[in-house]
Amino acid sequence: MKFFTVVCLLITLSSSIQAQNDRQAAEAFGLAIVQSFFDNNCDFMFDNLAPTVTSFEGGHQVAITPEVRKVFCSESPLRPDMPVTYQMYLDNYKPKIYSKSEFAQKFPEWDAHLNLQADDFFFDGANPIAAGNTRVFRAGDMARFALRKINGEWTIIAI
Repeated sequence: MKFFTVVCLLITLSSSIQAQNDRQAAEAFGLAIVQSFFDNNCDFMFDNLAPTVTSFEGGHQVAITPEVRKVFCSESPLRPDMPVTYQMYLDNYKPKIYSKSEFAQKFPEWDAHLNLQADDFFFDGANPIAAGNTRVFRAGDMARFALRKINGEWTIIAI
């Protein structure tokens, strides 16, 4: 009986460590996507989109085509009225990572539109550190997206 209990504890601990590692990796990936905005590297984001992406606000699906890429990359997601940098982003925003269940509790209206899986994460990179922060994006939702690991790689499945 003791052996079984120890094995169960080890499995639980291993699973918890893996979930924490995945959360950290998802956050690092999300930050790399945000940094790509400042590097004018639109291809990085598009190369990491699922073939079909769901809108978390409305639930409609958009096929990612070369035309969609061209239109999206023709405009910067950053504020056009002043120069902004990635360091300004880091100084003014505190990204948050939500698991599937945390996302459902925090954003129930968006959760209704998505079919997140147990290992998916929602990257909220539009979370200001404080009121009155310097806004760096054209729109407040530019740095929000859902992530799923597909074939061992993080992929954006919803924006």
